Amino acid sequence: FMPIQLSCGMPYSGTSAGSSNTISDYDCSTFENIGPDVIHTIVAPTNGELTVNFTRPSGMDMEVAILSACDGTTCLDKTVFATGTTISASIPDAVVGETYYIVVDGDTPSDFGAYTVEVVCPQGSCSSPIVLDCGVEYEGTTEDGESNYSTYACNGNQYDNKEKVHEITLGDTSDLTITLSDLGNINLDVLLFSACDVDSCLAQGDNDLTATLLPAGTYYIIVDGVGSAGSEEGDYTIEVNCTLSGVNPIGSCTNPVEMVCGQSYSGTTAGQTNKISDYDCSNFDNIGPDVIHVFTAPTNGELEATLTRPSGQDMEVSILSACDGDSCLDKTVFAIGASISASIDDAIAGQTYYIVVDGDEPGDFGAYDLAVTLTYEQTITESICQGESYQFGSQNLTSTGDYSESFTTAEGCDSLVNLELTVNATPLITISIDGQDLSSSPGSAHQWFLNGDTIQGAIFQNYTPTVNGNYTVNTVAFNGCEGTGTYALNNVSVLENENLLISVFPNPSKGLFNIEASENIKFEVYNLLGSRLLSEEIFTTKQQIDLKEQESGVYILKITTENGNQLIRRLVKK
Repeated sequence: FMPIQLSCGMPYSGTSAGSSNTISDYDCSTFENIGPDVIHTIVAPTNGELTVNFTRPSGMDMEVAILSACDGTTCLDKTVFATGTTISASIPDAVVGETYYIVVDGDTPSDFGAYTVEVVCPQGSCSSPIVLDCGVEYEGTTEDGESNYSTYACNGNQYDNKEKVHEITLGDTSDLTITLSDLGNINLDVLLFSACDVDSCLAQGDNDLTATLLPAGTYYIIVDGVGSAGSEEGDYTIEVNCTLSGVNPIGSCTNPVEMVCGQSYSGTTAGQTNKISDYDCSNFDNIGPDVIHVFTAPTNGELEATLTRPSGQDMEVSILSACDGDSCLDKTVFAIGASISASIDDAIAGQTYYIVVDGDEPGDFGAYDLAVTLTYEQTITESICQGESYQFGSQNLTSTGDYSESFTTAEGCDSLVNLELTVNATPLITISIDGQDLSSSPGSAHQWFLNGDTIQGAIFQNYTPTVNGNYTVNTVAFNGCEGTGTYALNNVSVLENENLLISVFPNPSKGLFNIEASENIKFEVYNLLGSRLLSEEIFTTKQQIDLKEQESGVYILKITTENGNQLIRRLVKK
């Protein structure tokens, strides 16, 4: 069989149901255990007391034992006649690196069921230091410590007694004051280290010490007795007071941690002070250490700050419009779980918001992750023509409808775009005869063609043809889509009398044009839109055209002889 490996401080839940009886006789007990058992192992991380807490089903006589090897003859401690659902076995002198066997065993074959076992390992060494919090007292003793160090680089004293090792983490440059109290008559010193070795000693004090301008990081504090072995060992109370150093400590109102969309920030509130405690949007104070962040909204939208906090630490997150609790916009209260969020739905582009990670109590601190998202929602309206497609993010659209797509802005924020797309039908374009003109269906733009060739300047709804042939017009309808119409023309009369002489002068002119012909004629004048401006129905060899009231530009002159032949000329008014 394979024993179940346990870890210090990590509860394990299992069951002895279905197990056999592996060990029944224990040297440390006069009673046999012949019920089903489960065997576990633990490796001691340091010297000292090792305790096994065991929770069993009500009514089941299940016990727990600690062995130095996997047989009952090496029994070190075992629960006997223990009452209640939670019972414990312990040894005072676990040896670092040694493997111990933890056996959950039933008294009789019917004593089995679900259980939970947790091993509490010795603390107070470099491998398992006791964690301290700024401003929180810790009561301990050196009597169950280790004697690993006898001299330190920062003084010449001899320390042959047992010591305890503590650890504290600073989130920013800080000043520390460390105080020992409740010593009785015991002569204990306190020493500060940058690493857990004798050569990294930073400061030493009889009952207290002060260290300034310590950079952010982890530090070790050793409590040790001066003198020969066993002479100075006993109880103590230790407290570390932390004060941020410098003019602009990181995570303060004057030097907040800058946040941007799409990037998570990892930090710690350990070693920080409490800068904001009262929040207008909450009835509860937060007096624990806090870190202040800042975020400038690149667009309007919904702003959300998500905090991932350590298990068991009542740390909260809030959003403020200024760096004070009176401007609180939202704050997590009674939030459960490792990941919690505060949000506002009306963040304003260009506005600066302060996001505070704060502990409920001085002991609520630790490493955390903070992420800020800003989601901007907008609706756009677009149209395309039948047969075209519209590329909308990852979607290639060809049908009328409402669509949504998420985009990431240049600033890393989220943008939700709603699209109202209309697919316009291809227009039906027709060409009709309007007097002497060809007329297209109405639209915003036109281009005429003759036998497939572009007619230069023929860009209006009406066109006056001069020769027979196949006429085509491309017209952009008022919905923005283009259609084509065709017309085969075969009834244009062309002037065949080469002896006819016609003179139009002056051309260009400022508005008056004279016509002289070798035979009687009449005329009509059109603008380029095809609208008739002037006409003369009396046939004569001399005519005068007055365009002084018209705007400067090009006009079409249509000349008709008495036998019906026609001639087209262009007039240019200056």
